[in-house]
Amino acid sequence: PAPAKRAPPQTALAVLGEIEHVRIEPPGLQFTARLDTGMAGSSLHALDVRAFERDGKTWVKFQLVDARTGKNVEVSRPVVRSIALKGAPDSRRYIVSLKTTIAGVAQFTEFALTDRSSSSYPVLIGRNFLRDQAVVDVGRRYTRPE
Repeated sequence: PAPAKRAPPQTALAVLGEIEHVRIEPPGLQFTARLDTGMAGSSLHALDVRAFERDGKTWVKFQLVDARTGKNVEVSRPVVRSIALKGAPDSRRYIVSLKTTIAGVAQFTEFALTDRSSSSYPVLIGRNFLRDQAVVDVGRRYTRPE
């Protein structure tokens, strides 16, 4: 006889799809995100990223594009860290922490601010967000309504 099909393992973790709606605060905008367990970190499509100093600490000012209106929204956040770009030692990629909510799972997440205009999705969520919070079923999309 054919082997019996086993039920998928039960988990207390949220089950998210490969593509999900994500809310990012500040500024309280919703984006479409790809969840990629192959990437450790997360990245966010940001325009006109400019570093400045506030109270002796490095901050960045950047623009996010509101998917609903198409308008740019300016955000300022303290820099968690920055990375020198390979091949362009004078250029840096800034990492900021933003509150991120996906299908009811909310936590602060570090995002690399980058130009994702050539990507299908403005937000990439890596496994650092998912760890101990959720698992990804790549056969699913939008597991919860907006």
